[in-house]
Amino acid sequence: MSLQTKFRLLLAVFGISIMANVLVSVWCIQAYLGGAVTQFRQHMDSANEVGLTRSQLDQLMRSLAAYATDPHAEPASSLLMAADDVANRFRRLAQQHQDDPIFSRQDWIVQSANDLRRLTKEYLLLADAGDKDRALAFHREHLEAGCAKTLGTALASAAVSDDWAITRTTLSITGTQSRVTALLSANAIGAFLLSAIGVLLVRNWVLKPVEMLAVATGEHANGNLSYRIEVRKKDELGNLSEAMNRMADSLMEIQKRLVQQERLAALGAVASIVAHNIRNPLAGIRASAQSAMNALPDNSAEYQQQRQIVETVDSLNQWIKQLLLVNRPLELHRRPTPVREMVEAVLATQRANAARRSIALRYDEPDGGCTVHVDPRHIEQAIQVLVDNALDASPTHGEVVLTAAHVPDSDRWVDLSVRDQGPGIPADVQDRIAAAYFTTKPGGTGIGLHLAKKAVESHGGEIRFDSPSGGGTSVTLRLPTRDLMGARDGQDSAAGR
Repeated sequence: MSLQTKFRLLLAVFGISIMANVLVSVWCIQAYLGGAVTQFRQHMDSANEVGLTRSQLDQLMRSLAAYATDPHAEPASSLLMAADDVANRFRRLAQQHQDDPIFSRQDWIVQSANDLRRLTKEYLLLADAGDKDRALAFHREHLEAGCAKTLGTALASAAVSDDWAITRTTLSITGTQSRVTALLSANAIGAFLLSAIGVLLVRNWVLKPVEMLAVATGEHANGNLSYRIEVRKKDELGNLSEAMNRMADSLMEIQKRLVQQERLAALGAVASIVAHNIRNPLAGIRASAQSAMNALPDNSAEYQQQRQIVETVDSLNQWIKQLLLVNRPLELHRRPTPVREMVEAVLATQRANAARRSIALRYDEPDGGCTVHVDPRHIEQAIQVLVDNALDASPTHGEVVLTAAHVPDSDRWVDLSVRDQGPGIPADVQDRIAAAYFTTKPGGTGIGLHLAKKAVESHGGEIRFDSPSGGGTSVTLRLPTRDLMGARDGQDSAAGR
């Protein structure tokens, strides 16, 4: 999963969490609290209406009783209007309290309300006629004991009904609040868990890989190029970690090459000074020995001594030449060359050495032979080094076998192997065996294998060492069958490689 996809997933998780919280909160307020509060308000309004109606009815009864003793205290029209108002309120209460046993008989309530207005009008006529006693008696008998008592009973029942309704609604609101609180708490916990998961994912997907990259950068900056980042995921940061690991590998290789090049450059400078200071005296020594040889009989001991001096000087000159070649690019003139031609040339010079040590030399190749596209001078010199090392490593009466064969499933390469029966190469030096000036052979210079490796790699090939634990060493040169370096035959195609 890519880092971009992960961030999109995190944004989706956070967005869903926020929307879910908002929607659940709004729904709880509207669906639960909204309905309960509306119902509570309706019952409170009804209770207030009942109380106000009862207050107006009581006030009307008192005003009517006072009117009999003092007709001019309050106009009769005001009392009629108050009676009409009370009657209208009773009609509305009858509509609102249809579930009440008393108010369920709406026609009775409506009739009582109508009787209140009618009786009030009759009472006012009696009072206006000046018959105080009769008016008060009518008030007590028909208004207070009759109509007012009946309507008061209905109001008391309505008040009790409203009180119960308010109590039930209050209990319902309390339960609703508990449910809403629980639901919102669960919603908040879910949002917290989603946020925690998001933070954890950000930490694992982004922060930890970035921290590992920062640590690796610091280690590499301090020179610890062997430090590697553990790559756990295949996303952008994982790819960046792999790139940093590859960069560290490249830097280590470059550092290794630079150290080797500086070492070779220093050794090359020393070698040039040594060669310059030795060649002139050697030339003088050889000239003197050659002159003495010309003046002596061939079978004399002095002649053999001078000849040995000449051969030693030539050997020193050859060693100096090899010493100077270590840091110089090879000039290649490649052409198609049979492998047997180069091998036979080497074996011709090594058979006497092998015979002295009773070591057999053998060369095997497939029918039709093998042809490679190389500079035969340099490859022949590389084969010479390998055969010479194989003879030095092999025991008396041993065997050194050279084998040439085409690489399976490829017509571009030929493998030329030199196998001996010696003790083998120690495992701890196999990686350095072809390094310049490194040798495990007593009296060795550490130049031969390095030049052989340089010659083969200049042709685009490679050299491999195989030394099993049971003893014996096999060195294989992989040589191209055609020009792989992009140059024409006979031209300098690999200078500096």
